[in-house]
Amino acid sequence: MPPQETAASLPDSIRPYAEKAVPVVAAVAGMWATILPYLSQAFDIGYKAYLYIEPYEGLQQLLFGFVLTFLGGTFITTIAAWEAFKMCGYDKTKKAIGTLYQSYLVAKAASDKDDAVDDDGDGVADVQQIDAKALVQRKGMLLLKVLDPDEVSDAIAGVWGGFMGVVAVLRIQFAQAVTLGAALGDTLTEMADTTVKPQVEALVDEEHKKWVAPALRYAIKSFAVTVAFFIQRVMSSFHSATRGAQMMVKGLNKQARIQGWELPAILDESKGDTQKLCTALAIFGFVWQLWSGFSVMFPFNILLLPFFAVEHFLMLFITY
Repeated sequence: MPPQETAASLPDSIRPYAEKAVPVVAAVAGMWATILPYLSQAFDIGYKAYLYIEPYEGLQQLLFGFVLTFLGGTFITTIAAWEAFKMCGYDKTKKAIGTLYQSYLVAKAASDKDDAVDDDGDGVADVQQIDAKALVQRKGMLLLKVLDPDEVSDAIAGVWGGFMGVVAVLRIQFAQAVTLGAALGDTLTEMADTTVKPQVEALVDEEHKKWVAPALRYAIKSFAVTVAFFIQRVMSSFHSATRGAQMMVKGLNKQARIQGWELPAILDESKGDTQKLCTALAIFGFVWQLWSGFSVMFPFNILLLPFFAVEHFLMLFITY
């Protein structure tokens, strides 16, 4: 049933509101019908890529260790989110995503079969003879018919639970930086009340002096929070560089055992020289991050745009 007919069948008390919502619903339905094929393709590619790299556990560890060593301070929130996710929701979310993917395959098979239906026998598929709104409604009813609501709801709850566990861990870290910044700001404000404030008040007119104290307090606390976040970034980059160096060596050893490679003695974890290599890698990675100002050089900054998007999204989400 088209949206206009659906609205007309509603009770008189809510019909005017439903009729006003029809254009919005139609626009959203049309947009969803446009982007759905691209979302489907992206999901397929992502899942196939995951299945491809899953057996290469050592290589995964090596690459993740490289990112920690040389980019740990740049993607501080994303890396913390991944580590929290691995601890508190990875297994459950992995199972939930697998369930959702199987549901997606069932729905896709039903949708492909529906695309070939020609009930009126005119040689043209029915889905090609209806508008976007009717198509979205048709596919929606088809999904309701073929999907198991309990499986889908449990899977969505599993994914959401893993995500919220990550957010909780990130907010704790965020609160620590804010607390440090606030404490530092209070100390600096007390110092400024007896040193900077009188000098600033002497430079402004009498009627504007009342704004000196709050403006100075706001500026100092903003500066203090910025310093606190920078300190946290430096500490996190040092921690990630040390962990990343260890992971690089361990990942290389693991992948070498899988592939049957023979590694030099310095990469053999049973020898003492391996720790020297890890220490050297950690120091180099930490110094590199400081020297680069936690930035990423061209063209890697273009290649890593998705990770920058995730980093900013997580920062906005835990902040607001």
